[in-house]
Amino acid sequence: RGLGDVYKRQLYVSAGFQLASNLHIGATVNFNFGTLNNNRVQSVEDVQLGTLDRRESRVSGFDFNYGATYTPNISDKLTLYTAVSVNTQANLVSENTQTIGSFSRTTGRDIEVFEVDLDSQGKKNTEIKIPTTATVGLGVGEDKKWFLGAEYSMQELSTFENQFITYENLEYQDASTISVGGYWVPDYSSFSSYLNRITYRAGLRFDQTGMVVNSEEINNFGITFGFGLPLGRDFSNLNLGFEVGRRGTTANELVEESYFKVSLGLSFNSLWFQKRKIN
Repeated sequence: RGLGDVYKRQLYVSAGFQLASNLHIGATVNFNFGTLNNNRVQSVEDVQLGTLDRRESRVSGFDFNYGATYTPNISDKLTLYTAVSVNTQANLVSENTQTIGSFSRTTGRDIEVFEVDLDSQGKKNTEIKIPTTATVGLGVGEDKKWFLGAEYSMQELSTFENQFITYENLEYQDASTISVGGYWVPDYSSFSSYLNRITYRAGLRFDQTGMVVNSEEINNFGITFGFGLPLGRDFSNLNLGFEVGRRGTTANELVEESYFKVSLGLSFNSLWFQKRKIN
């Protein structure tokens, strides 16, 4: 069986510009770095020792994200929201190490482990290519009242390439995600009711992950809902979100996973730095 871990870090710099009253563009430069760990073990019942194959990749590299939004007013109250973004292909450099050996099935301790000479195989330094992702979004809403929108993204995951860590039963095909959702605020300026100032959110999504395991597509369906809880009168919010979903399939001896996720975030907007109008 195989087990894997991903330890990812990212540094980024973003800039945005207003080209017209309702047209904005922006770009982000991301520097990605971290570690990929993959452990493969094999054991047989009633045999004391098992075999192991440990692989570690220290990864780093850049990718770029470009985006644009256009938000014209279509009536006195309604605004049309359109957006497009492209996250370019990430060409990551991977510095690899590999050890193989045996371990005790009783204690789990290594018995005899050797480091593989990857230089002689040309696998000491390899590349990982993460394909470009393109996203488009469309929505309509009333400012500080309600919003309804949809988003579609696609990725040519069939071109994904990792020369060092591979899986015999895993293939890749193009991936896509469709999301629909919105929010509603009964009365953001209400003084008499806190419940009326809460932002109520809901949505759903369907992911074709692009992973094909044992010739079966691995898809995901999720339903999300949450609340934006106002903190004071300066438009700060405590955002609480939930997701209920199902991922995978039971076909071809695979596993279908039902999950429940909780997220917590803080949106902080302060008026401290506004210039005083009255001293």
